[in-house]
Amino acid sequence: MGLSFEKIQEKTGNNPDVIESFQHAKVELKKTNEQIARAEGWEVDITVDFIEGGLAIDSSGSMARDYTSGSVQMAGNFVLGYYAAVDKSGSFPAWFFDTDVHPATELSADNFQGWVHKNAPEIRYMTNLFGGIYQGAEQAAKALNKPKIMDLVAFNTDWSGNFKSWKTPYEQLQVVPVERIFHFTVICDGGPTVGPGNRSAGKRDMIKQLIQRMSYTGIFIKFIFIGRDEEGEEFLQAMDDLKVAYHDDDPQDNNVRPGSGLVLSYVDNVDKVAFPSGLKVVSKKEFAVAMNQELGSFVRSALKRGTVLPS
Repeated sequence: MGLSFEKIQEKTGNNPDVIESFQHAKVELKKTNEQIARAEGWEVDITVDFIEGGLAIDSSGSMARDYTSGSVQMAGNFVLGYYAAVDKSGSFPAWFFDTDVHPATELSADNFQGWVHKNAPEIRYMTNLFGGIYQGAEQAAKALNKPKIMDLVAFNTDWSGNFKSWKTPYEQLQVVPVERIFHFTVICDGGPTVGPGNRSAGKRDMIKQLIQRMSYTGIFIKFIFIGRDEEGEEFLQAMDDLKVAYHDDDPQDNNVRPGSGLVLSYVDNVDKVAFPSGLKVVSKKEFAVAMNQELGSFVRSALKRGTVLPS
């Protein structure tokens, strides 16, 4: 179970960003519990030792004003409030990605004050979204104590260390069941840009395949998109809309029957929420609703498909 209200008050000095986000998260998570119970008849309480959290934050150049304005720190506070509602440790791994992917550090109710200022790297030009998401798989493997998760996403490199091919062909992927889900949030303001000659098409396809591979275990990816980059938002929306392999006992509108050479997600493991006017105008309730959106449907599908095992 997450932290108690009294404990989160004590640890955060009654910080309103964290406290109100925590309270709204409790309300939304209760709704999700009820949704699952109504739909499936399962008495699953997702606030009790069921969710591990993580946070990936874009630190590329286009995000500079969001750091300067304090929006990124505020978002970190909101995310902390949400995860504190489900994890009694009150802490989770958080990492930055730009040209590089930076090592994860702990963000918690004990150290959140000024955490972004203390830990954010120097703003870089590029956005390595693939690396930011890949770090999510690594953190999930640690948090869930499931090294086999990395078998799903392991890849070969060329002589210069760049991606060359996946080690396990798509057709040979096997479900890696876990007992808890890893819900990690990606805050960004764009996707891989398409340069001259469509140079980023390969990166976009790599990201798509990475997300599809992560659908074979209990990883739920929440994209919080900020800003007005239409091309970037369209890409993230495409990740949200990835087709899912058809299952006889769970036919959904976006599920299709596998065909020759057709690569599909095993479950729908992505949700994207856009705040085009930035985070400063987002209420704590809106953020909690966004964080919880589609979590219930993911949990239901994951339990049915066996990527998450019922306790």
